[in-house]
Amino acid sequence: MPTPSQFQIRISQLAFDHIAQIHTYISKVDYKPSVADNVLKAIEHCILHSIPKNPYKFPECAARRTLARMYRQALVKNFKVIFSVRSEVITII
Repeated sequence: MPTPSQFQIRISQLAFDHIAQIHTYISKVDYKPSVADNVLKAIEHCILHSIPKNPYKFPECAARRTLARMYRQALVKNFKVIFSVRSEVITII
């Protein structure tokens, strides 16, 4: 199994768009920009540090079950970060 430094992280355009939408909603609709920044930092930390450290510690994603169990999910605040693990590549979807 690859070590954390060996995993390549890829973030889909859809994931980037969703993260931006989350930040915009919390910041402008809920009028809580500092909360939006904290949520963004927590998601970023999860994607860049927690998931690569040990992607297999996160549970299989029930919404995307496969025989290979390649889809996992991490909970960050009230949000799910869904990702796939294939060889040395983690893709945030």
